Amino acid sequence: MERYFEKESKYPSSVIFMLYPTKKLGEIIELKYGKGISKHNRKTNGKYLIYGANGELGRTDKYLVEGDAIIVGRKGSAGEVTRVSGKFWPSDVAYYVLGNEKVDIDYLFYLFKSLNLQRFAVGVKPGINRNRIYEIPIPLPPLEIQKKIVERIEKLMAKIDEAKKLRKEALADASALIPSALNKIFEEGKKKGWEEKAIGEISEKTKKIKPKDFFNKYFSYIDITSVSKSFGQAVRARSLPVDKAPSRARNLVKEMDIIFATTRPYLRKIITISKSLSGSIASTGFCIIRPNKKIVDPSYIYYAVDSEYFLSKIIPLQKGATYPAVSDNDVYNQKFPFPPLPEQQKIVKYLDSLSEKVRKIQTLQSASEKELKLLEKGILSEAFGG
Repeated sequence: MERYFEKESKYPSSVIFMLYPTKKLGEIIELKYGKGISKHNRKTNGKYLIYGANGELGRTDKYLVEGDAIIVGRKGSAGEVTRVSGKFWPSDVAYYVLGNEKVDIDYLFYLFKSLNLQRFAVGVKPGINRNRIYEIPIPLPPLEIQKKIVERIEKLMAKIDEAKKLRKEALADASALIPSALNKIFEEGKKKGWEEKAIGEISEKTKKIKPKDFFNKYFSYIDITSVSKSFGQAVRARSLPVDKAPSRARNLVKEMDIIFATTRPYLRKIITISKSLSGSIASTGFCIIRPNKKIVDPSYIYYAVDSEYFLSKIIPLQKGATYPAVSDNDVYNQKFPFPPLPEQQKIVKYLDSLSEKVRKIQTLQSASEKELKLLEKGILSEAFGG
């Protein structure tokens, strides 16, 4: 039997494993309960890791278990598996299992990953009863064959990990294209002597309104949760009844306005208002920039306020402890080099072309991520006959 595994066999591993005896997991392992740990015993710089249902949860100076083990999510992220070694603390939302003389711990880890344990989770807050896992029949070759199986799987997984690393680097390089280009443009502008102007100087004034003064029954509302920036910009406004209007619904926006979230966690939520969203009401959590189109290309402003150059200027101006924010005036007072309008339009055309390249790279990398996950699943399926 070993000779089939040691060389590339025309038979899939699932057929090979049919020749080994099967055992129920409950005959081989024991899933032990983790234990809750108090806030008092959680330490930011603790010696040992605390594991929850889906990986690392924190640190502590105490440990509950020592050895090579697998953490299995019991509640919440039920069925997720994490390979751990050394001294650690499994929390009360997880099981843990140790290797023994019957089963290699790494063989068990990859086996668990192939079994899709999440399918056994039930309830409002999904949970897994270990007795259901104990009933699963698995192939159990001798330990030496288990180790060879692990060795083969890890060689294949190492190739996938390398592909993931390259993918991550490609995404980072793509994301750096626009910031790098903008820095060069602004530096070039200084050398050419482009006039610096504050955003407020090239913007038209806006005013706060109340929805009931402009609408009869319903209005279109944009708040922080309406905005996402995955592969570009996206806004999903909500239709709300006027009599239920939030107190922060005060900014009437027009086509080509640029709305800029001013609260710390959302500073990169910068959106150009489309024609379909013109006439919506935006939350006061956004600063509204209404470019004067006679002297500035709105897209030039969009790229400028979406730059690291701009963020580096306004982040130090944030005030407030819980939700640090900048004021509208902080935004309006920031200066940028503004070339003549025809030059701005050339710059926008160039940056638009770079943005399109970035979007294509991101889309391709997203597809490759899915392919890598399918490949991982295929490797485990072949190894364990899933």
